This record gives sequence, structure tokens and C-alpha cells, in this order.
Amino acid sequence: MAKSSSIAELKVFLVPFLAPGHMIPMVHLAYLLSHRGVISTIVTTPGNADLIRPSLSNSSVHLLTIPFPSDLPDNLTAFRSPEIPPDFYSALCRLEPHLEHLLLSHRPDCLISDIFLPWTAYLAEKHRIPRLAFHGTSSFSTVVMTAIVNLRLLDSVSRDDESFLIPGFPHHIEMYRSQLPYFITSPPAFVTEVAEAYKQTFGTVVNSFHELEPAYAAMLGSQGARNWLVGPLSFFRLSGAVAIPAKIFSFLESKEHGSVVYVCFGSLSRFTVVQMREIKTGLEAANRPYLWVVTDEATTDYVAGEANGLVVSGWVPQVEILNHPAIGGFVTHCGWNSSLEGIIAGVPMVTWPLFAEQFINERLLVDVLRVAVGVGTKVSRVKAEDRLLVPAEKLTAAVEAVMGGSEDADERRQRANELKETAAAVVADGGSSAMELDLMLEELSALKMARIHNSNYE
Repeated sequence: MAKSSSIAELKVFLVPFLAPGHMIPMVHLAYLLSHRGVISTIVTTPGNADLIRPSLSNSSVHLLTIPFPSDLPDNLTAFRSPEIPPDFYSALCRLEPHLEHLLLSHRPDCLISDIFLPWTAYLAEKHRIPRLAFHGTSSFSTVVMTAIVNLRLLDSVSRDDESFLIPGFPHHIEMYRSQLPYFITSPPAFVTEVAEAYKQTFGTVVNSFHELEPAYAAMLGSQGARNWLVGPLSFFRLSGAVAIPAKIFSFLESKEHGSVVYVCFGSLSRFTVVQMREIKTGLEAANRPYLWVVTDEATTDYVAGEANGLVVSGWVPQVEILNHPAIGGFVTHCGWNSSLEGIIAGVPMVTWPLFAEQFINERLLVDVLRVAVGVGTKVSRVKAEDRLLVPAEKLTAAVEAVMGGSEDADERRQRANELKETAAAVVADGGSSAMELDLMLEELSALKMARIHNSNYE
């Protein structure tokens, strides 16, 4: 869509956190902004630039790099565990002078940076430009975590296996202390830095949409900071549809409509060999064809000899796979990107959260949207060896609940399809997310014109 004539030409820097789940939606946002006439520039480290550069080749999005001042890899996919070394965070802070140099030489009108890069808020303030925090998760998860902290709900919870309710919510939301991320139960200093920097932020860009979680979007909006819900951003993939690899496509084409279980736990998730074999046993016992994506080729050795399914390793075009007619269910770790991709494909889900805010996302999918069934895991752990084993029969039962012929399963499929239609509508002309984006750009344009006006009188 061409930009409105009322919007001044804007130059925006986008600075993502150095992990795939944070970077991918920011890249989609850059592409969306460029289609609205914004001069969009992604600023990242060389290793991450190499990952995204091919997808930018047919777009007007610019790419600038800043050196990563550490001997550590500059992309979290290089680590065998999603546990982030402390040195990684300190190295991120040392990116500041390099980004400042680019701000001085390119003079952007706005800085959109990941919420986990708090130092960028002060840098933007120093250079008198607005900083928007990019929050790549749902409104629901944000207000849940805010309620837990502000209402001190854990003060009355004495054991990890003790449940508690989130008060004042329109839905019954029950959680266990053991399901919460470490930055809620034992917040490090970094969390305080993020919270303090948030106070200096002009607003927040949220990868969600009002119709998905209206009550919780309203609650987020009542917390003070300006929020723009502009998702689902995965609608704005840079290269359009990506071809499904021939082996996977042939497998899916040979299956009946809605018969295949798609299994993927994200790029940073790992499992023990014992758990991998339980997953295989559970999928085979479900007696349905399945497509299982594992993290690396070596992992396929643990689950070789599959009878009903296809196991592949590495990256796959998940959006395209989920939208294939053969897919009837999605076993997911409840990362927000994957959750949204399941929603916009209209695929009901089996939830198997592992760490971070994934257990909170699960409650949105299961209790609020009612498009998913959980395997029943209750312990958040980053390291695979620290997790409790989920037996095969738990997975089998959840798959059957999602893909079977029960009345509940039919209702989930209907709700999932309704959300798919709604998601497509919100990003179209006149949709809520499209209008939110226009409002955001109008406000940024007004700020730019005010700065120009004021500078003329200084």
C-alpha cells in the first residue's frame, strides 16, 4: 500500500535481538514499513545479516551491520542450548557506540528496537528521536506477567507445584510457579534494566491483533504506554510464499485432507534421547501420518525407522507447511511466532511448552482461544536434561483430542478456522492492524515535523 500523503517521509532503524524468534518478526515489520513508504533499515551484526540478507534481496529494506564485540557467536542458533551465556548480554551492551555512530551518520527519525535491548532507549533519548520497543509476544502474556509481578502473586505460593489464579481476568487462568520463566521467579538485574528503559519508550509495537485477544489488548493499553497491535507480521514475509522442499511436499500431497500431524519445537529447543524416543512412540501410537521437524541431522538417528511419518532436520518453510491442506494438527512449543503461525493457518494445536513465556502462551491457546490441548507439562526448564519426562501416552492422547472426531475437536477446528479468517481480515485495507500501523506512522510523522519546526527556532 502506498503511503498516505499526510505522512512525511520517515527513516526508521530497526534493531532486533540476536535470536531467530526475535529477528524474524522484526524483519517482517521492516518489510511492512517499507511498503508504507518508510525508509526501513535493519541494523544487526554480521552473522545475523548473513542469515537475513537473501530474503531482503527483492525488497527495498536496507541492511547495516555493526561488529559484535565478543569472541562468542553473534547468533543464538550457534549455541547448543537456548541458555544464554552471561557474556552475551554484556556484549550486547557494547554494541551501543557502534549503533550511535550509525545514528549520527544516517539520522533516522525513529528507532524500533527489541524490548530486550534496554540501552537503545537511552541512546534514542540522547539523540532526541522516539524509541519504540518491539515486543514479539502477545498482549495476554504481557499482562499476565505484569499481574504476577505487580500483585505479588508469588508471595502466597510456597511450592513450585502449587497452583495460583490470576485475579481480575475475564477468563479462568490458573498456573503453577514451576511454569514461570526465571525472569519472573528470580529476576536478574537485566530485567530491572528492561523495565526502567521501558519508561523512556515512546510506545510498543506488538505482534498481535485486537480481535485475537480484545480484553487483554485493552488491559495492555490501560497500563500507560502507547501500544500498536500490527500483527500477524508473518503475513508480510519478504519473499512471498517459499516452496516446500520436494520430499516434504510429496509426503503431504500423498495424504488426506487434515490428516497429518505437524511437529516442530522451534530452532532453539532440544530434547534428551529418551524424550525423543517417547515422542516417536507417542506419534506412532496416534496412528496418524506425521511430519516431524528436528533441530539437526544427527537427531534423526534417535528416531529412525518411522512407520507413519517423515522426520526431517533443519529449517523448513513452516508457514507454507501449516497452510498445506493435509495438515490437521500442530504440536508446538508455544513460542509466539509459531503460535501465531498456527492461528493464521487455522490449525488446532497440541501444546508442549518448554521455557520462557511459552507456558503463558499455552494458557491463551487452551483457555482463552480454545484451539489447543496440552500434553500436561508443568515445569519450565531451559536445559533438556532438567525437564520431567513426558510419556508417550500423554502426546498420543493430546493428538487424538485435537484431531479426532469428538464434538470438542470439531469445535476447536471451527474456532481455529474462524481465527484464520479474522487474521486475514485485520491486515487487509481497513482492518484493525492496518489502521493501527497507519496511526503509528502518523504519530511518528507528527513528531518528525515538530522536531523540524522546533529546530528552526533554536
